[in-house]
Formats: sequence, C-alpha cells, structure tokens
Amino acid sequence: MASASAYAGFNVLLDTPAEEPGLGFDRYAAALVEMITNSRAEFAVGIFGTWGSGKTTLMRAIEQKLRAYDNVVPVWFAAWRYEKEPNLLLPLLDVLREALEKEAGGKKGWAHDAAVAVGHAGQAFLTGLSITANLPGVQAGLDVGRVMETLKVGRKHRRPLSYYHSGFQMLRGAIKGLSANGTRRVVIFIDDLDRCVPPNALQVLESMKLFFDEEGCIFVVGLDQDIVDRAVAEKYGGSPVIVSVPGPAAAVTDVSIASDPHAAAGVRLDPAGPRPGVSGSDYVKKLFQVPLALPGIKPHELPGYLDMIERSADFREAQRRDFAANVRPHFRSLHGDLPANPREIKLLLNLYTLQLKMLSTRPGTILPNVVLALLCLNFHPDWKPFYDHLATDPGYTQPELLQAIDRDPDDRPKSVWLAGIEYRLTPELAAYLAGPARPALTEADLRPYISAAESTWSTDPRVLEARIVVSRLRHAGTDLVAGQLTLAQAARKISMDVDRLDTLIGGRLESPGWLGAIQRQLRANVAALINVARELETAAKLNDAGFLPKWTDTAVPLIKALDDGLLAWHRYVSRGL
Repeated sequence: MASASAYAGFNVLLDTPAEEPGLGFDRYAAALVEMITNSRAEFAVGIFGTWGSGKTTLMRAIEQKLRAYDNVVPVWFAAWRYEKEPNLLLPLLDVLREALEKEAGGKKGWAHDAAVAVGHAGQAFLTGLSITANLPGVQAGLDVGRVMETLKVGRKHRRPLSYYHSGFQMLRGAIKGLSANGTRRVVIFIDDLDRCVPPNALQVLESMKLFFDEEGCIFVVGLDQDIVDRAVAEKYGGSPVIVSVPGPAAAVTDVSIASDPHAAAGVRLDPAGPRPGVSGSDYVKKLFQVPLALPGIKPHELPGYLDMIERSADFREAQRRDFAANVRPHFRSLHGDLPANPREIKLLLNLYTLQLKMLSTRPGTILPNVVLALLCLNFHPDWKPFYDHLATDPGYTQPELLQAIDRDPDDRPKSVWLAGIEYRLTPELAAYLAGPARPALTEADLRPYISAAESTWSTDPRVLEARIVVSRLRHAGTDLVAGQLTLAQAARKISMDVDRLDTLIGGRLESPGWLGAIQRQLRANVAALINVARELETAAKLNDAGFLPKWTDTAVPLIKALDDGLLAWHRYVSRGL
C-alpha cells in the first residue's frame, strides 16, 4: 500500500535491444559469428521469432562481435524505414553503398571501387524500374542517357537490352571485387521486417536472391514466420475464407470460446480449409540455409531475465524496492508452462508503471498488488477468463473465488463455476490467488483498478461496458425466475439495459472481416433480445407469470450468446499483448 506520490519518479523500460543479451543469446551469437567468418560467404541466416522475442538483440550481438574482424563489413538495413519506396531493393543498395564508402574512408581501394559499382548497379535498376513502370518525370529525376553511357563501359558500344540485367551484372561484379576470392565479406543484417506490410517484407526477401550468385555476401535476417506466411499466402494463395455468419439462433451458445473465438461469436470458417498454395515454411527453407528459431523465456530463466532488467533499467531507488517487493512475487507465479516473450515482460512492467501513475491521480492509497494481479491474470492465457469475470462482475466473482481458495491446499476444488461456466482451478492458479493476487479478491472497490487496466488493454471501453451490461442482464433474469424481482421491476431494469446494449454495440464502426462479422452477429442477437424485452413489458402490464418459461427458453440462450460474442470482440479490440 502506497501513497500517490510514491510513484512519481517511476520510469518506463525502453523498447531497445538489450546491451546485455542474456537468455543464452551470447552463445548463439558466438556460434553464428564462427560460422559467418569461416564459411563460404554465399548464404543466409534466418533468425525466426515472434514479436519481441529478441531477434534484434541477437543480431546486434552478432554485429558487435563481427566488428572485431578486419575482413568483415557489417551492414544494417532497417527495412521498415523505407516502406514508402516503391522497390525496397534500391534503399538496400544505398545502405550497402554507404557502408562501403564508410569502410573506404575516402581512400581509393577495394571498398571504394565496390561502393562505386553498387551505386552504378542501383542507377541501372532504378532506370529499368522507371522505364518499365512508365513513370512520369523520369528524365527530370534521372539522366537516363548518362546511365546508358555508364553501362556501355567495358562493353565496347553495345547498348544494354535490359537495364535490370545490366544492374545485376554490375552488382555481381561489385560483390566479386569486394570478396577478393573469399578473403573479405559483407554481412547484411535485415531488421524490422515484422513492421513491414507482408508484401514489402516478401519483396525484401526476394531481393536477397540477387546477391547469391557470387561469393562475398552473407545475410542475417530477423523475421516472424507468420509475416512470411501471410505474405506468401497473399501472393501465391492459401488464405482462409468466411463463408457464413449465422442468425441469432441459440445454437452458437454451446461453442467453447477457448477453442474458437470466431465460432463463439457466431462466425464460421470455410470447412474446406485454406486455399491451396505455396507454403510459407517451404518458401523460407529455400531462402535460408541456416535457420535459427528463438525460444521464449523458459520458466527457470525468468528470474535471471528479471535480474538483467533490474541491472540495466533506469530505476530509481523507490522503483527498485517496489520491483523486489511487489513485481517479483507476481512474476514468479506468471510463467506457467509456456515460454514468455521478452518484450511482453517489458510491456507488462510498463503497463504496471502506467496504471500506477493513472491511479495516483485519485485520492487515497494505491494497492500495487491489485494492479499486478489484474495484469497477470489478463496476461496468462489460462487465467484470462478469471480476469474477464472480475472485470465485468467483481461483486459476484470475488466471493466465489475466495470461497474456493480459502481452504487447505489439499482440500481446494479442482474447478469453479462462474456465471454458469465451469473453469479449471489449477494448483498454480489457486496458490497465486491465495498468495500475491489475494488483494484483488478482497479489495472492496475494484472499479478504479479495472478502469485503469482497461484503459491500457483495450482500444474501446464501450466493449467492456457492454459486457458489464450483459452481466447485469444475466443477474436480472436469474432474480426474475427466482422470484426476487417482480415482472414490473425486471421489465424496467432489463429494457433499459437492452437499449443501452444496442447503443454500445452499434456505436462502433467495424470494417469487413472478423470484427465486422462478430458485430453483425451481436447486433442480430441484441435485436432478438429487444423483442423478448418488449414481450416482458407486455407480460408485466398483464401480470402474466406464464411468461417466465419464455424468458428461460429464449432470453437466457441469447444472453449467453451475447456474453460469448462480446468476450471474443473484447479480445480482438484489446491491445498490448
């Protein structure tokens, strides 16, 4: 428990490659450097990993080690910076030329000659691309005649038939010159492909093929297999197809969201599966002779990774004490069975800092363990349903979970029921809820903490509000059937909430695709529920208790379908992790 001023000096972790790699990356870097410096320089290394897995950190470690070799010229190409270029081969050649010029240091020699040859090759490629595309203003931006004269050097007076072919020949000559029969090499690092749109990422990869017909170049590329899969599917086929969006029938309510959030929202995939086409994995096998897949942070490595963060972070003393006293106990429980992503861990820490600062604007004390518990429950894939229930209905969920965990560990139930759904209560989760996360179950008012959490997790707070409204509808229906609400009382509460739900769901503008399909299904279910609510109003006026079976048979499945659909929608509009 701390006052608001205690968090004024807390700093965020910057999303920069770690100077101290950790996670065994130094071993990976040493092995790849040995291979790069001793093998024939005519291959590509693919470093595969998801967003934030440490690809850039590992490549920077390799680059740093290579700078100790006089016969190696490292070149760094951040592809994302050049996405505005129609063809990313041209900025790649510019970056290569500049690296060679820097190596030459203004002196004549192999590096200078190679830089000039690469520049001429780039001019030839640009000319060919401009003429092929019939771009206006080519003459104004490029002296085509001068390029043609350059291409004729050494070829007597034969004019080139293909600027592209001439550029390729010049590039090949430049690489041959800098290689000096394999005694020197250029190592081109390609980074930030994950940030490029898939077609541009594929364009960069295909441009690499130009360099492989002559010894002298090695590529080290960091990429996400999913990016390649999407790019290859877009170019060569293989994407899934939405074939139907069912009506508001209650049949969708028995589908498990955990197995398929699209189905839970009422969206169906083409049963024939994806269209056949070139496989992304087959594509990269042909392109990369040395693939390396980065593992995540294994459970036993997490304490060491947190040590590295604490050593390298710009933390003041108060933040270091908080890190040791509050953050570490929660993160020790967080790892689960699946490896964690380094950037996700940093992002969680930054969200924690941001939420503390947001909560510090309200009067009173702040419970950092509540903030951390909500973050960790939302982050852990198997624990997320418990966060969802706490966020939408804390008054109901908190006592249910406390009742389950306030027992001897050997006597705790293996599952809990929340809103009519059974969830597995693993020993790890039960220990976490009974230990570091317990303040989230005993805090009398979770609303400000939920609000801060949702502000950093979700792009639209209306979706959470819609889920809260559905929770109220479920409770009102249960009280109606149990006789704790009269027909008139239920009609007033339910009609107001149904109208509010219609406004919230209809208020978002969704593009076609999954989100649009989910929204259409939600609106259809709301329309059906509005009809039931109007019938309830009529039954209330007539004091017709015979309406209750209609509510149970029709409204309850619709509310369940809305709850499932909104949960899927909520996950789609969430950001951060």
